[in-house]
Amino acid sequence: MAELTPLEQALVAAVATGELLNVGRAEREIRAEVVRDVLLGRIGDRPDPRGLRLRGAVVLGPLDLDGMRTAVRLRMRGCRFAEGMLLRGASLPLLDLGGSTVTGLLADDAVVDGSALLWQKFTGLGPISLVGARVGGKLDLSTARLDGQGGVAMVADRITVGSDLVLDDVVATGAAAAGTIQLVGAHVGGRLSARRIQASNPSGPAIVAANLHVTDLVDLSKGIDVRGHGREGAMRLVGTRAGSVSLGGAHLVNPDGWALAAH
Repeated sequence: MAELTPLEQALVAAVATGELLNVGRAEREIRAEVVRDVLLGRIGDRPDPRGLRLRGAVVLGPLDLDGMRTAVRLRMRGCRFAEGMLLRGASLPLLDLGGSTVTGLLADDAVVDGSALLWQKFTGLGPISLVGARVGGKLDLSTARLDGQGGVAMVADRITVGSDLVLDDVVATGAAAAGTIQLVGAHVGGRLSARRIQASNPSGPAIVAANLHVTDLVDLSKGIDVRGHGREGAMRLVGTRAGSVSLGGAHLVNPDGWALAAH
């Protein structure tokens, strides 16, 4: 690897002390391989228990963490990942991408011991894939903006969430025939809250959550707006099992078939 830039050196030092590194406007670029090597302990001193805490950086190159095992908490808020992020089969104690913009996040079969936080106006451009992932704490996407770029916005089939799955105030657009947001066979140990969610799909269902298992409440209230097309329904909850379901104030639209399919 080439010599570390001053900003990359500052990141290595911050991880050792657990300090938050706020990136200024002048120098913002950090190479993806540097982040990877820090997480793997290849460069720098022993990391502080608070982990990698970075705000406002631009990550150069795809952040490829496929299969990675790390004990370092990963907090990268307000960062930009123009070439995407790979976490397939990875294992880490915490993931926080609050306010970041990611061009594709592939995290199938990933394991997060604590919480996974894609919140605070997190922006996903392209697919967010969490198929078969396991999150020990909560999965929080509140206020996220998910743009499927003509395909699926988020697919989390067979995901297991130990606590709550939060989709409050999410805005999701896509055109995948299988659905804009897909939660088929998902297991949620707490509640699923999707209050005020807006999801649309001109080519199929907007939300597909067949065979969803939720221990507590499924909250789809407070004026959700779900618009889909086709015979499958705008929102599919077929075979869902939950403590209770709330659709207070919901607005469901499908000019071609069922608004809600929940048989």
